[in-house]
Parts: sequence; C-alpha cells; structure tokens
Amino acid sequence: MPPTAHPSARGQQDLADLTILTLDDDPTIRSIIRSALAQCGCRNILQAESGPQALRLFETQRVDLVLCDWMMEPMNGLEFITELRKFDKAAAVPVVMVTANSEPTDAMAARHLNIAAWMLKPIAIKQLMERVWSVLSLPAQSFSIERDLGVDLGALHERYRAKLSNELRELEHLVALLPQRDRQQIGDHLSSMLRLFHTVKGQAGTFGYDLVTTLAGIGQNLLREASGDIQVMITYQHRLHRVLSILAAAMSLVLRNDIKGNGGSAGDRLLNKVNEIVVPVRMLIGSELKDAKVR
Repeated sequence: MPPTAHPSARGQQDLADLTILTLDDDPTIRSIIRSALAQCGCRNILQAESGPQALRLFETQRVDLVLCDWMMEPMNGLEFITELRKFDKAAAVPVVMVTANSEPTDAMAARHLNIAAWMLKPIAIKQLMERVWSVLSLPAQSFSIERDLGVDLGALHERYRAKLSNELRELEHLVALLPQRDRQQIGDHLSSMLRLFHTVKGQAGTFGYDLVTTLAGIGQNLLREASGDIQVMITYQHRLHRVLSILAAAMSLVLRNDIKGNGGSAGDRLLNKVNEIVVPVRMLIGSELKDAKVR
C-alpha cells in the first residue's frame, strides 16, 4: 500500500498545478500575497496592477483563480469582473474579491458575476490563504508569515510606514485645498480624497495600525455620503474641511507615535473626540440629503 502524503504536501502539490492571478494596484500587497502563494506551493503566479493588464493576461494564459482588489483605477473590481466574464474560458473561473468597503451594495452590485468569496481589508494573510484553499477545495496548511515565507516583517513594516506617511501627507494637502474648490472642481476633489481614505483603510490594519484603519473608515463613510449631491458638497464644504482636517491629523498622530492595534484607552479617547465632531456633521449631511430627495 503506497504511503499517504502529508496533508501539507498534498496541498502544495495541488497548488503547484494551478495558475493564480493576483490583481491589486498596491505593489506591497501584491508582494505579500505572491510570497504566501509561492510558499504554499503555487509555481504559476500572475500579477497585475490594473484591470486592463489582467484582462490582457487572460487572453494568453490559463488562470484557475483570481484574487481581485475592489477599488482600482481606471477599472474597478466590479468592472474588471464584468469584462472578465465575457471570456468564454473565464466564465467559471473563481474570484475572491478583496475590498475595504463593508457596504452591502458592493455585494449586491456583483451578485450576478459569480464571485466565489469576499474578504474585507485589512487582510490577514493566514485567513486569505485559508479562503484560497476553501474556494479551491484543497487541504489547508499552517504557516508563519515571517518564518515560512521568508518575509522580513521589520523591513516590510518600515517600507509601508514610509508609504503611509506619504499618503497621509497627500491627504492633508488635498484637505487643505478643499475650501478653494468651486462647484466644477469639488466632485473630483472629493473623489480623490475618498480614494486615499479607501487605500489607507484597506492597508493600515494589515501592518498593525488598526486605529488608522478605523479613522480612515470614518472619513471614507463621511465622504461617500457627502459625494451623493453636489449642492450638499458646496453647502457643507467648510464643515467637511474641518472634519477631514481633524481625521487626517489624528491618523498622522497615530503613525507618528507608532501606535499599534486599537490604541487601548488612549485610542478610545481619540475616537470619542473625533466622533464628537464627525457625527453631528454626518447627521446634518444625512438630513440634507433626505430633504433633497423629498424636494
């Protein structure tokens, strides 16, 4: 009777026969996912930084699984999957969608596109790999990111910290310019800020900055609501500027002091102070939007 393979060995052999495409516009996230897939036995890993690039890969490559970011430019995850399903050979390819947005409207919009699984950012690589094995019906494995993947987490953390610092400076710059934007400019300006809040929210927690993720989520939700009506944007332009300035300053404070996790009692106090300012403005905007619908 032939010897029985160890479950991890069987899982690695199964992944070795598959081609997995990871689509994300952030090179740091792509690098981490690639390292995890490679260590778990996948020899055929394709990477794309945009939807159009990924679609070109599908024209010449066989792909067995896609790990797809939701919010990208110029083509977001929903638009990419819509185009992907037009390929006959891609109609049944499973897709794991990764998103920083917990709004159910995303899942509703994509319900007809046969998405195999959803994961909320910030992602934990262990949970991501478990989802990959589950979607592909393969035996799960156990690994340590630092030991088994050969990833220098200290160096990776410092690179991400520098990247996050640059993104927060860019966000502070955009917020500072908000009062100067007129009716023709403000919509695109809010979209640029929304994009940065989304990016920060989706990645900060992966590197331990859970409090930054929470603060960025507050900003993202506020901007999503305000961007629904141009007149609301103009009416509350200066209040939005004040609130967003406070959020950007709070995130910079957390990063500057290298506060990991939720920050404990100090994090709770910071969130309470932020919400004391944000919640009334969000309620005013929500009320204004309701009145606008009635009118």
